[in-house]
Amino acid sequence: MMEMGDLQPHSRFIQLFTNGVYMGQFELKERLTDAFLAEYLGGPRENYLTVKGNDNSGTYGWIPGVADGPDRSAWDNARSNRFAYTAVKDAVDLTNYIDFMLSWEWGNAESEYRAAMARTPGGSGGFKLWMADADGHLRQQSGASGQLTKDAVTGAQTGNAVFTNGPGYIFSALLTENNADFKTLLADRIYKHFFNGGALTPTSCDARLLSIITQMTNSIVAECARWGGTVSRTPENWASDAQYARNNILPARANTLFSQMRTAKWYPSFDPPTLSQYASIAATGSYWRLLGISTLTALGIGCSAVLLAYPLAYFLAFRAGARAGLYLILLLIPFWTSYLLRIMAWKILLGTEGVINSFLIYIGFIQEPLTALLYNRTAVLLTLIYVWIPFAILPILAALQRIDLVLFEAASDLGARPFHQFMRITLPLSAPGTDSNAINAPGTSNSNGICRRCAKSAEKPNRG
Repeated sequence: MMEMGDLQPHSRFIQLFTNGVYMGQFELKERLTDAFLAEYLGGPRENYLTVKGNDNSGTYGWIPGVADGPDRSAWDNARSNRFAYTAVKDAVDLTNYIDFMLSWEWGNAESEYRAAMARTPGGSGGFKLWMADADGHLRQQSGASGQLTKDAVTGAQTGNAVFTNGPGYIFSALLTENNADFKTLLADRIYKHFFNGGALTPTSCDARLLSIITQMTNSIVAECARWGGTVSRTPENWASDAQYARNNILPARANTLFSQMRTAKWYPSFDPPTLSQYASIAATGSYWRLLGISTLTALGIGCSAVLLAYPLAYFLAFRAGARAGLYLILLLIPFWTSYLLRIMAWKILLGTEGVINSFLIYIGFIQEPLTALLYNRTAVLLTLIYVWIPFAILPILAALQRIDLVLFEAASDLGARPFHQFMRITLPLSAPGTDSNAINAPGTSNSNGICRRCAKSAEKPNRG
C-alpha cells in the first residue's frame, strides 16, 4: 500500500530474546491507532476513530466492526451510504479504498481489516482501510488464477466468508450503482498500479518480495530451528516456497487479475491513449530531417523579420514625427485583409504569369517565364517574412516608444556619438521587443502549413 501512494505503518523484522531465551522472529510494526493517525495526519488523537473487523468471530460472516472509541457512528454512516457515490466519497477515502481492494484481491490474506479516519464525515479525506493480517497473501487458493471474490456480499459461505459487513461491502454497492466518476477512478487506479512499473506489476511485486527475502535469509535459520519438529519448517522449505512464488505466482498474477477485472467490467474494454504511436515517427530519419529543415527555416524567417522590422519601427518611433500615426495605419492595413489573400498575393507576384515574370518579359530581360520563383523554399521564406513583418514591428515599436528621450540628451552631453547611443541605449532597451519576436516568429512560422501549401505546392490537383 505504501508503494501505491497510501498511508501505511512502517515495520522491520526483529529477533526477540527474553532473559537470554530466543523467542522468535517478529515483525515490529507501527500500530493502527488514533495516535498513529494523529502523528501522520495531524490534530489530536481524540479526533480519530479506528474500527477493527474480521470474519472469524465464530459466525460465518463479517462483524460490522469494533470501534476504538465511544461509538462507530462515522463508520456506520459510511456503510449506510454505500449505494451513493456522491455521499460515500466524503466519508471514505475512495482512492485508498480502491487501492486496498486491488491489493486484497491480488492475494489471499487473512480476513481481517482496519478502517480508520476522522470521526466527522469528510474529515481528513474519509476512512482509509488496511489489511490487518497479511499472513497467506501469497498463498493463492488457486495458484496465480484466484478469482475476484472479495467484493461478494451474498451467500452464507463458510471459512473465509466475504459478504455483508465486510470491507468489500461498500465496494460491491458502488459497483452496483455504476456511477461514472467511481468507475473512472477505479479504472485510473487499476491502470496506475498494473501498468508502466506500477505497484502491482510483476516487476514491482518481485522487487518487494526480494527485499523481504534478503532481510530474512539469515534470521530464518534460527526461526526454523525454534519450530523444531512440530511442523515441517526448514530454511530449504522456506527458500523453495519463496522461489515458487517468484517463479509462478508473481509473473502471472497481475495479468490474470487484470483480465478478471476487465471481464467483471471494473476496467473498460478499450485501452487508454498512449504516446507509443509517436515512437515510430521519432525513430524515422526523414522525420528528423524534415524537422531540422523546418526549424532552420523558421529561425531564418524570425531573424530576417526582426532585421527588416527594426529599421521600420525605429523610423516610426524617432523619425516619422507627426506622420507616425498615418504610417502606423498604413502598416496595419494588411491586418484588415484576409490572411489567405495576403499569401495568395505572393503567388500572383511569383507565378509564371505573375507580375514579376510579366515585367521581366516586357523589358526583354527574359524570353520565357522563370519557374524557379515559385514552389521552392525561397518562396516560403519570402512569403512568411512578409506576413510576419507587421507582427514584428509592433512589439519593437512599443519597446522603442518607452525609451526616455532624456537618456539620449544625457549621452550626447557626455560626448557619445549616435552609433554609441544606439548600441548603449536604444538596442538594449528595445530588447524586450526583439526577444518576443525571437520567440514567437520561429514558432509561428514552423507551424504555418497554409503558407507552405500555397507557396510550395505543385500546380496540380490536391490529392488526399
